[in-house]
This record gives sequence, structure tokens and C-alpha cells, in this order.
Amino acid sequence: MENVHLVELEFYSRLHNPEYIDSIKLSGALFDAFAHIFPSNLKDIFTKVASGELRISSVFPKVITKKNEEIFLFPKPELPQDEKIYEEFVNEDFEEKEEFFMRVNFLKKLKKLKYVSENMLIKILNEGKYSYTLIENLFQNNEKYCKDFFYDVLFIEDMPRVTISRISQKSGIFYEPSSYPKVRLRPFLCEKEEAIEKINFFFFIKADEEEFERITSCLNFLEDRGLSSKYSLGYGKFRIIKTEKNSPLFKEILEKISKQHGLKYLLSKYIPNANDSISFKDSFYNLKWLRGVVHGYALPKLLCFTEGSCIKGNIAGILDSESFKDKYTLNGKPFYLDF
Repeated sequence: MENVHLVELEFYSRLHNPEYIDSIKLSGALFDAFAHIFPSNLKDIFTKVASGELRISSVFPKVITKKNEEIFLFPKPELPQDEKIYEEFVNEDFEEKEEFFMRVNFLKKLKKLKYVSENMLIKILNEGKYSYTLIENLFQNNEKYCKDFFYDVLFIEDMPRVTISRISQKSGIFYEPSSYPKVRLRPFLCEKEEAIEKINFFFFIKADEEEFERITSCLNFLEDRGLSSKYSLGYGKFRIIKTEKNSPLFKEILEKISKQHGLKYLLSKYIPNANDSISFKDSFYNLKWLRGVVHGYALPKLLCFTEGSCIKGNIAGILDSESFKDKYTLNGKPFYLDF
């Protein structure tokens, strides 16, 4: 995949949605900004997204330590565990109970894991499954600053809001969840949390240079307004830290991945179309129902593959506006890595 650029953002206000900004939300915000700034070119960008010339990933965290180390985090690949792991549990005679419980604990941690570092991502994709040696290296031999694994990087709390009754004119209070970046590590790693300086976010865009310049203009527009459905309340304010053309990080990952398994690792949401051919028995994935309301219009419920899914087959996805009566355009086109 060529012409892949990296954009890094720093959020300095709360995010309305407790989850990260995925490819669908990010695409919708960029399409809206594009309609304001380049209305005559709006059909062109839809054509490029539909053809796959323009692809947008979801937004992922980047951790910066107090020693200025940069750790790019990616969603954990949804790959299977090696069958030998469970054969050893049955056949191996553990001399000490501590060793047995340690192995069980590692498997439990793997299930809860959300993000892995770039280096660990490459190892996992090249192996194509989670062997016990890989799991052990992931947790037991983890270096300082928790480089190779993070469970969550958002702190979520309920914020008070006030509503006024139109009939009685009386005020009432209610609470809704909001979130902001903060490292939340497991208790046994809490002493290392102080090593984290801050958390930024990044995403990838596949586009030619001319289109990327337009998208950068749209990001400048969103930087002033906010990247949230409730930007009028001050949610989703961010600064553009950098825009990096032909990202060296993405090139490095592509060069180090062996591409021997015939799978596609998703870095975005993906909604299949009727012509996509997916081998479900050879794929490893998570599914999620998409629900929501846009400008008072209830979106139809759609099923999508989530980030980190590993899919075998030919996937193109959809760019759908007909289902929403042209009031909203949903980008279900996938951004993925072949491995």
C-alpha cells in the first residue's frame, strides 16, 4: 500500500464518546468539513473513497514517556492461541502450583489486552497465532514503561448536565459519560504509570498528495471547531501535532511483515458489501452493531467488523448514503495490512 500518510493529534478537552474516534466517525467529520471548504469537489472524494484510492484508519493512542520515548499502540490482533498451550496444560505435570497459575494468569491478561506496541504487533502478525512463548514474552519479559501492552488509555467519568423543562421551567440534573486521555494500568504496574508523560493519538490516511493537502485543510477546520458531535459544548478540541507524508512507521511495518498467512489485519471498521467474499472459517474477528442518531435521524442498525480483526478473503466494504436517505454518508471501506 503506497501513499500512506500519518497524522498525529493531541486532544486537550473531553471526548463525548467514551470509545475512541473510529474510522466511521473520523470519515464523517472529514466529509462534513470537506462539504464546507471544497463543496465542488465533494463528489470527487466520495468517488475516491468508493474506489479505494482514499482510505482512512481509526484513531489509535501514542504514548510519550518522560524520557521522550514514543510508543505507537495498535489494536490487539484477534488471532487464535496455539493448540499446544492447552495440550501442555493437560499433559504437563507442574511441580509448583505457582507456575500453573502464572500461565493461567497470562491467558487471562491476553483476553483483556486491547493494545500492543509496533514491535510486538510485527511479531504477532508474523507468527500468525499466540504461542505460549510469545505470550510469555509479551507479559513476563516486558520492559520498563510497559512498552508492549496497555489495557486502556481513557479515563471515563460521569459529568453533570442540566436540563430545563419546557412545561414547568424547572431545572433538572442528569449525568452522562465523558472521557479524556489517561493511562490506566493494572495494579501490579501502577508504580510505572508516573513514567508516562502524555498520550497523543494518530491515524493513517491513504491518499495522493493533492488529496492529502485538502484533507489537511479539513483537519485545520476541525481543529478550530472540534472533533465531536457536541463541539458546541467544547468537546473534542485538539491540536495537530504533525502530518507526516509517506509515513516511515507504516513503511517499516510493511517491510517487516512476512505476508505468509493470507490474512488482512483491520485498522478500521469494516462493513462488507454483497460482493465481498470472506472465508469465515479461516478468519478471526470481532463484530459490533452500529447504532446512533444523526441530526435527529435514527441510523439503521448495521453489523461491522472491528479493528484488530484478521480476515481472509477479498474485502471492499461499502460507502453508503442511500440507506440514510442521503442525509449521512457512512464509510465502511476497510483500511488493512496484508500479512
